[in-house]
Amino acid sequence: MKHRLGIFALISITISACATDGKVRPTVISQPTGPLPGDPVLTDDSTGETLAPILRNKLAFGQTEIPFSDEKYNIKRHSLLVSAGTSYSIDISNHEDSSSAATASMRTELCPEAGSGNLTKDLPRISTRTFEYAATQDCELIFDINGVHGQTHKLQFHAHTSVADGLLQDRVSHEPNNSPNSAYPVNPGVRYTSSMRQYDSTDYYSLKVKSGQTFTISAIEQPSNNSSLQLELFDSSLNLLDQKNVESTSGEITLSTTFKGLMLLKFHQKAEGTESAYSFSVVPVR
Repeated sequence: MKHRLGIFALISITISACATDGKVRPTVISQPTGPLPGDPVLTDDSTGETLAPILRNKLAFGQTEIPFSDEKYNIKRHSLLVSAGTSYSIDISNHEDSSSAATASMRTELCPEAGSGNLTKDLPRISTRTFEYAATQDCELIFDINGVHGQTHKLQFHAHTSVADGLLQDRVSHEPNNSPNSAYPVNPGVRYTSSMRQYDSTDYYSLKVKSGQTFTISAIEQPSNNSSLQLELFDSSLNLLDQKNVESTSGEITLSTTFKGLMLLKFHQKAEGTESAYSFSVVPVR
């Protein structure tokens, strides 16, 4: 199998990560480790020369800025060690300074209980894609980033545990909350205000409900340019219950629950790369 040479942007750096006990600790992305079993032999298209195998760089938990770096390959591989009984979210962002889109794949062949399938997502410029994984044993997740030949890329990784596993979230921005397992817990009758940045097009919130309860969810989008915000409601199995566009005037959904457990509220910015601000409250109907 041939593999083109290209310019790719990934390099090891030191970062700071917030542990679940609230303490900030320095963490380091380690030196590369060996290739994966079954990796193809790579050759240079122009010279026919055999290239060294693709190595994987181990990621640490926390937010990781990846600066530009000239590399031989337009595939770059990272890995994350996960622990049995813990759920994780991994956010991967493609920076506006990148010159093209990429794709991101989560590979689970080193986690035998999960099978050997890949989950691949497109990664346009100025966008974030989130992968979730619930570990049943200690193992190593693999992330392949596929760039475009001859282009440069600047990426960001943010790996963290779920809310149920002790995730600490900012009380003002409610971040990180880009996935169902990192949904920020809310209380009825309280108004919450937040915003979405260029790389943050999705926010999740959770509310504990009992069967037969009725709620009105009132959401307002603050005036902004080129934003298009949508509110979607899901049950804990991610079945869609209702949805509505959120406007600068108001957007209301009244819902009678038919289940017991967590209800998920998803605010989604349909136009990626834009910024918006919004507020909402969940009010029980008496």
